[in-house]
Amino acid sequence: MRLNRSLRRRSSNQAKLPLAGISARRWASVSIAALIGIWLSFSLAVSGITRQRAPQQALMFVPWDGIALAANADLKLAQKRSSSPAWLEDTARASLRNLPLNPRALRLMGTAAELRANPSRAALLVAKSEAMTRRDLLTQLWLVESGVRKNDVAAVLRHYDTGLRTSAAAGQLLFPRLNVAIGNAGIRTAMGPYIRKNAIWMRDFLDYSRQAGSNLSGLSALIAENAALAPGRPARDLLPSMLQSLYDQQKYAEMRQVYLRGAKGDAIRLSDISLRNEDRQQQFGPLGWQMLDDADAGADLVRASGGAGATLVVFANSNTTRPVARKLLYLKSGQYRFAARVASINARDGGALIWRLRCLQPLSDRAMTILDRVTASTSATLTVEPGCAVQLLELLAVGGRGQSGMDAATDRLQLRP
Repeated sequence: MRLNRSLRRRSSNQAKLPLAGISARRWASVSIAALIGIWLSFSLAVSGITRQRAPQQALMFVPWDGIALAANADLKLAQKRSSSPAWLEDTARASLRNLPLNPRALRLMGTAAELRANPSRAALLVAKSEAMTRRDLLTQLWLVESGVRKNDVAAVLRHYDTGLRTSAAAGQLLFPRLNVAIGNAGIRTAMGPYIRKNAIWMRDFLDYSRQAGSNLSGLSALIAENAALAPGRPARDLLPSMLQSLYDQQKYAEMRQVYLRGAKGDAIRLSDISLRNEDRQQQFGPLGWQMLDDADAGADLVRASGGAGATLVVFANSNTTRPVARKLLYLKSGQYRFAARVASINARDGGALIWRLRCLQPLSDRAMTILDRVTASTSATLTVEPGCAVQLLELLAVGGRGQSGMDAATDRLQLRP
């Protein structure tokens, strides 16, 4: 009995051992397969995240990734590293093998054809790339350059428009080029339709060009010729900052042009000094009344009672004399009658108002005092000399020597030939 039990136990253990060995081998195989699967999943995930921004890292994990291959070639071209036509073609073909519908690879093959001095094949390949997608910015840039070489202004702007509408990063690359291009009258004319239909990128470009400040003459001509800031246009809020930028660069002729033609402004404002309620919004920049304000002296426009015009309220602390309000004028040469009413004034020991006129074009260091130390309503005659095309009218506040300084209110400003 004991012998039979021992034999049965031994045979049972012998039967279990092969099964345990088989299970271990299967478990090892499954584990290895799982690890490979996890690694592949991880590699694909890394490739998917980095293939656009860091294609070289993506290619370390998935060396056949079509997007990463094309992006890496673009990166080398952008960094101006050695990229032979043969290498570009090989990279593009490898990219197409992994991703047959790959417009970037076609554009790379077009670039290679261009490097091989085969412009017709290059144009064909890049055209096929654009036919597949209009969202590849470098394809649009290639077509822009092609249009420039052919002097095809319409094609150039069409591809500018496509690139700027389809790529959030396009402005950084294309706005500087376009800002230079608007110095050309033909480009400005061709931009007319895009301005009139209020292209989605136009407002951003106008603001970029103004802030860059390197081609304000071209921008002024663009606005004036196409009435980009006409009433109702979303870009009209650019007018005050545009006029201020031109003023800072002493481009007075362009200021006048932008105001009259681009903004369809009232010509009377260029020679009128009346205090208007709309000047309180500063919407006309230096062409309206501008207030200069700090802790020691300043001015403000307040709505007059009854809604008729506005009142200029000024103050200056003791021992302070400085400009507190100014307005740009385009007066013709000749004699003018200047008048101002002092509605109220609180001044002691020399506190007063001073009105003066300065010629800005040509620039003169000599300011002509119109009314000196004014403490009551008065008028005077002033003369604009021949050749002085642009003037600046200023109001200075004089705080005097008293402890309380000076405060006053003036209105009913008039300037008539």
